Amino acid sequence: MGRRSILRATEAGFSFIEMSIVLMVIAIIISTIVNYSTTALVSAESNANDALMTVVQRGVRGYLTNHNRLPCPDADARDAAGDCVNRVGALPFAALGRTNGADRYGTEIRYGVFTHANGDLSRKGHDRSSLCSTLKTISNGTGYTTEIVNDNGQYMPYVLLSQGANLTAEGDNSTTNALNFVTPGTYPASLTTYDDVVRSDSFLSLWTLLACEMDVSTLLISADVPSGAKGSGYTATIEATGGNVSTANTYQWCIQVDGTATLPAGLIQSPSPALPVSLDCSAETFVAAASGWTLTSNGLTPSGSYRMQFFVKDDADEESSVSTILTVNP
Repeated sequence: MGRRSILRATEAGFSFIEMSIVLMVIAIIISTIVNYSTTALVSAESNANDALMTVVQRGVRGYLTNHNRLPCPDADARDAAGDCVNRVGALPFAALGRTNGADRYGTEIRYGVFTHANGDLSRKGHDRSSLCSTLKTISNGTGYTTEIVNDNGQYMPYVLLSQGANLTAEGDNSTTNALNFVTPGTYPASLTTYDDVVRSDSFLSLWTLLACEMDVSTLLISADVPSGAKGSGYTATIEATGGNVSTANTYQWCIQVDGTATLPAGLIQSPSPALPVSLDCSAETFVAAASGWTLTSNGLTPSGSYRMQFFVKDDADEESSVSTILTVNP
């Protein structure tokens, strides 16, 4: 074989290898595009379902403010306006002014409402005053063992559930445990996959929505945290009022300080035992203390600004907080 023939064969061989590489790259690109498009489509559908559930929740809130009661569940899947027979059923979409009760995946949205004899939030005939009174009765009540609860054991005034893309109610959302639901915004630790969407409100948030008058059952916290001077004496006062407590004037407390899990140097708590000081009170065990207590110092140091947040809970696990900045001047 001559030299020219060998060169032509070599050139042809390289062309085949190059073509194989090009085809492989194209296949990878196509596969990546398909996978990305599929993921993007699933994500877009999930976001659209989340948005739909938010709109439905707004509809429930609107019905509450316009009618002074929550709409009844549709127990038989035929009366779209709700029939007030069971505590859990389908979404009463006609009562909410909607054309259907399905989520973005075409599955019926599940809806439940707190309807205990001592506190029926869907009872017809409520005016604003009696509805606020009912909310107060429920928040103070005990023994509602068959009412709608989340997986933290907290009562829920109402609940909305979409079963997600897999069309299956998972965990505590399962219809075999009809009155229990997963806490909104959480992911059950026992499940490897979970795409349900749960919407609800707390009794306190409905109280606020309805502009009910504040009274002793509403948990409030105040903090008088003045500026101080380096090396000087100092006193700040923190106080909680209202809420539901079994032991008079005793609440559960936690102090959160930005950037550190300690109080500013020289600052001393008055409660005994000392309250937890944390970077994140949501992951902290609260400690019982009196309704009013102080932070004191014989000499603050060093100078600077310190952001502190005080958290308080009552026996019903209602929580309130206040954020403050302690400025220590030179």
